[in-house]
Amino acid sequence: SSHSSGGQRSEIKGVAGWGRPIVGSPSRKRSGKRGRRIDLFPVGVDEAKLVVMRRLAVEAPGPGYCHVPEGRGADWFRQITAEKLTMRYVKGFPVREWHKTVERNEALDCRVYALAALKITNPSLKLAARRLGLTEEDIEQATAVRRSARAGDGRGATDDAQEREAAAEAQSTADAHAGDAPAEADRADRGVAASMPAREKPPVEKDAAPANTAPRRTRATPARRRGGWINSW
Repeated sequence: SSHSSGGQRSEIKGVAGWGRPIVGSPSRKRSGKRGRRIDLFPVGVDEAKLVVMRRLAVEAPGPGYCHVPEGRGADWFRQITAEKLTMRYVKGFPVREWHKTVERNEALDCRVYALAALKITNPSLKLAARRLGLTEEDIEQATAVRRSARAGDGRGATDDAQEREAAAEAQSTADAHAGDAPAEADRADRGVAASMPAREKPPVEKDAAPANTAPRRTRATPARRRGGWINSW
């Protein structure tokens, strides 16, 4: 996919994998017949989808709240919620994956790439709010409503903190699941070791000098020289 801002064109490419930034460092490539150089931005789609889903769950207006036009039909809502985050175990390790619950998910993909485009262009949101006629009081009031709603739900962390908390919870659950068998085996080994009688060690006298068990070396006796220079003379 590609987008342009201020006459400058950029391309984006979705990259799977957890822990990736939503927008990574760009790489230069040539595109078109003239070979024009453009920036190719990798987009961490797994992390971006998690942000989109969490923002769709925000009920109070404020930062992160999603405003949906009235013309959106039921099919659009099915598309933007078309994927579900699941977790499976591969060789005892947890693997989180997005799985489609319906066939079409174009609305979700467009939302993910729109989030990436927002981060790439990095516009001034305060300036956009002033152009819409919003004052600083309106912005602060909306932020306060959002904070109070989150506090009432017991959620005072930001979206990034919630994502890390969810990842840590999934990791701890997986570690507990994968560690049940080794823990049981370790407890069984300790039980067997506790039931075995301890070996008796012979008493050691403190004043007794340790016996020298090393083999004694014998000095080699040199051969006797026979006198004379010629024929033993």
